[in-house]
Amino acid sequence: MRHAVETAHGVIAYFHQQQESDRVATAVHEISASVQVVAHNASSAAESAQHTNLQEQNIQQVVSSNAEVIRTLAGRVSQAAEMINQLQAETEGAGTILDVIHGTVVITDEVRTLAQHTQESTAEIQELIG
Repeated sequence: MRHAVETAHGVIAYFHQQQESDRVATAVHEISASVQVVAHNASSAAESAQHTNLQEQNIQQVVSSNAEVIRTLAGRVSQAAEMINQLQAETEGAGTILDVIHGTVVITDEVRTLAQHTQESTAEIQELIG
């Protein structure tokens, strides 16, 4: 009987050990699943970081390109301002020339009027002498 009791204790101990082994196996399986989730999340984070890095490079290229366009436009605006200043100086010179021409026209009109008066006076003197 003693042997039967020892056997019963052995069987009970075996079942407890089996249950503990099952629990350990379940825990190992859950840990393995958790490790896979963490690995997947880490991989996704790495992919996101790489994607973000590529976007940053693209943005830097766009900003660099836009900066170059702005520099080019600034140069053209500067050239246009110089041309406007030159045109203004030329316009002022043309204004002076136009003033001279206007003065010449006024003098010419005065000379015509004087010549006409001279002719009229000459005609009157000739009539009087006549």
